[in-house]
Amino acid sequence: MKLDVLLPVKPFHLAKSRLADTLSPAAREALVRDGLRHTLDVLREVQQVGHTLVISADPLVWEIALSYGVDILEEVDVPGLNESLALGLRSLQQHGAEAVMILPVDLPRLNAQNLQGKINKLVSPGMVIVPDRHGDGTNLLLFAPPDLVPTAFGTGSFERHCALAQAAGVAPLILRCPDLGLDIDSPEDLALLAG
Repeated sequence: MKLDVLLPVKPFHLAKSRLADTLSPAAREALVRDGLRHTLDVLREVQQVGHTLVISADPLVWEIALSYGVDILEEVDVPGLNESLALGLRSLQQHGAEAVMILPVDLPRLNAQNLQGKINKLVSPGMVIVPDRHGDGTNLLLFAPPDLVPTAFGTGSFERHCALAQAAGVAPLILRCPDLGLDIDSPEDLALLAG
């Protein structure tokens, strides 16, 4: 099964606004920039990954993506995350994607081994969901075929993605993973990472 990856990336200067009281603008930009590079480095090690598409309205993001040899979808403005992903999914389908992995770039403990294990569980039709550590958000979403469901990221996305899978006639495979469950959205997340 051909697995393609979508990486949505907010413009660096807009990212991680919930950390504004903890980190300077430059530190928040560096956090996301380093996260993007880390994610692209890990994806290079995952043999199941075919095409990677970075979606962003930020030329600095495009520059990093191109330096890794991955494709970019240039946005002219900053739509909502799910609108961006819908554009990316259409693009991947036009290029023959059979399965899609959607991954945020703020997973500091992401590694090839924990990704490969999740990818190997995906069947078609099917969906694999890794929730965040709170059981509220979605930190990894794998599904096949690429038009199985629309995405529903945002607060409460884990439950919404489960419901969308069931409405599409598939039982989502829920895989909790401490490494993938930690994303960096709050000062508490930063403290957990440091500890």
